[in-house]
Amino acid sequence: MIEKGMIKTENFLTSDHKAVYIYHLTPAGIEERARMTIRFLKKKSEEYERLKDDLRRLEQNDAAARVISQNTDGFFSVR
Repeated sequence: MIEKGMIKTENFLTSDHKAVYIYHLTPAGIEERARMTIRFLKKKSEEYERLKDDLRRLEQNDAAARVISQNTDGFFSVR
């Protein structure tokens, strides 16, 4: 990020308190961070939708299995 000009590191090398050093994002760094955030949120949203679909399918399969198990005539049929 330093090489790409996204953060400034003035005085970092000479600082005795590197653990608490604050990075200042440049305008390019802010833009890249925004793009990264959008990509992350899009990926998580797609993952959420896939999980919802999977859950819906599992619930449908469970409901169908319950109907089949309630069938008392000895045959496997769905009502």
